[in-house]
Amino acid sequence: MREAETAAEALVEVKGSAMAAVASCSAQPLDARPLLAILGIHSHTGRLALRDAIRATWLMKAPDSMVAKFVMRGEGDDEARQEAERRGDVVVLDKAPAHAGPRTGPLISTLSFLQCALQKWPRADAIGHAEDDTYIVLPGVAHALRKAFTGLPPASDGKARMLWGWMEMYHWSNVTHAPNRWWSYWDHGSKARDTCHTSAAGVIGPFGFAKGALYFLSSHVSSQLTTDDRVRAAADAALAPRSARVASSSTTTTTLVDGPSTPMPGALPNAWEDVFIGYALSILKHEEASKDEPLHFVSNPNAYHEPRHSVGLSATAATLIVHSVRNKSPDALWALHRWKQRHHCQARNGKLQLSCASWSSVGGGGRLRGSSFLSGGASEQRVERGEDTQGPGADRVGDVEGTR
Repeated sequence: MREAETAAEALVEVKGSAMAAVASCSAQPLDARPLLAILGIHSHTGRLALRDAIRATWLMKAPDSMVAKFVMRGEGDDEARQEAERRGDVVVLDKAPAHAGPRTGPLISTLSFLQCALQKWPRADAIGHAEDDTYIVLPGVAHALRKAFTGLPPASDGKARMLWGWMEMYHWSNVTHAPNRWWSYWDHGSKARDTCHTSAAGVIGPFGFAKGALYFLSSHVSSQLTTDDRVRAAADAALAPRSARVASSSTTTTTLVDGPSTPMPGALPNAWEDVFIGYALSILKHEEASKDEPLHFVSNPNAYHEPRHSVGLSATAATLIVHSVRNKSPDALWALHRWKQRHHCQARNGKLQLSCASWSSVGGGGRLRGSSFLSGGASEQRVERGEDTQGPGADRVGDVEGTR
């Protein structure tokens, strides 16, 4: 596996710009319909059972305004092409090496799909990113996304410029060209005070990013991100072979003046694709800044759930997104689906609450504005899977337990 990843890294290096090298999805037909969003569910051939479970559960509920496709890297993988031909719901990224490892593969897929989606779904308002170990209530997500578009001030193209998802905050090292292990929860109240800056040790942050289980970028912002020269350079550096990154980092001090240590050579972290998107937005040159068109961050803390325990699953009746961090199995998706079929409810009094905070991007010349989408009004419920004991008021549904 290490040899395959090295070969894939070298392949990207030979082809020049990483973002240019992976931009093709030639087999995907053009869809010029006006859409709320195109959602890419990122996967790879070894996870067919997860894809089939998604096809039979939450993907069946996709609204007409949203197209959802599985996304797989296709270079060197005939199985991905065969599944795309057989099922018709897979986008194959022609020039993205299928055997790229976890350090670079997800970022290659993310950048490539953004470019593909802009070409093949040119009238979609937003481009989404999801992971194949996530359960999503698509009608509720579409409702929340549409509400965000209508509740935010429009840009010159008539749509708000935004990143929609569940926000957290991170830092990025321009020495190792990877996330710096300095993380915090999203707090738009303090965001204006924590100005994004570059430390003496080359660490940039804090900046907001949306967790990769599910997020959406407005199409105009996606276009800016994929064409900005500085973002392209940052992507090339993040996707460079490990040996080049180690050589670069070994010549520079890695002790921060205002935070914990940067990971040392030999222990370089993966170029996490969701953190990179946040980093890329922080350095993006906002051409519309002079027109008072800020970038809005729309966070959905009450709609997102990420159970961290190794046994069981949990959700609430109003949960729209469940990311199975530890329980990555088709059975987990089916269990959630059966429970949500009986207990899901749409929050009635959700509202878009805009904060007044604004801050400058790292690259200068633009403003970003924080905002939160808050859903409420739903009774709290939990779904547990496994050997849990039923308590008072528990409702057993197959292998799923919900407590009210």
